Amino acid sequence: ADVEGDTASGRMTFPIYAPKFSRLCTHVAIPAWSGVLCCFWSVHWLFSFVLVSLGGYVGMRYFFHRGRESDKLSYLWFNVRP
Repeated sequence: ADVEGDTASGRMTFPIYAPKFSRLCTHVAIPAWSGVLCCFWSVHWLFSFVLVSLGGYVGMRYFFHRGRESDKLSYLWFNVRP
């Protein structure tokens, strides 16, 4: 979440090492993980659709909306609880 802080402290995180690929992974991983968890917990298909769609929206935000302010808003969406 804080590339500038990680860079200043000398940490090599995934977004620093591969910024475009890390965004692509996030774009795919969030809705995929939402689907896996819905299957694991046997969530009704309609609610699963809503959760996976919300995960897809968040993943698209991280992929297409770049920058500090956009990432802050995406992080808020990522932490929405049903």
